[in-house]
Amino acid sequence: MLDLETKLLDLDRSTRYIREGRARIRHQIALVKALRAKGYDATSACELLAALRCAMAAERQHRALIVVLSACPDPASRSPARLPAHRDTACSEGLRKMRRQTAFPCPGRNGNGTERSFF
Repeated sequence: MLDLETKLLDLDRSTRYIREGRARIRHQIALVKALRAKGYDATSACELLAALRCAMAAERQHRALIVVLSACPDPASRSPARLPAHRDTACSEGLRKMRRQTAFPCPGRNGNGTERSFF
């Protein structure tokens, strides 16, 4: 099992990536608004915004996985593909939840695959 310092570094790095991602998304939204206000085509900017939001969703899921797996005392339970061998219910429930969320919907698209409004 990883030591506490490594776990905290991983969690800190993931938190930093999320914070930086939020700043990128805010900047991209401002660019899209500016392009639209000036009458320019903002299609590519909106596509980049959707990609940034997908990356943010993936990073949030990654951070949640770090938190869940850090709470699991059994190294054999660190794989989200199988149930842990121990009786730690918080860890077991966290792993089950992560397994159900392996395919997350990409923000910016509706369930039918059409573009959703960002504003």
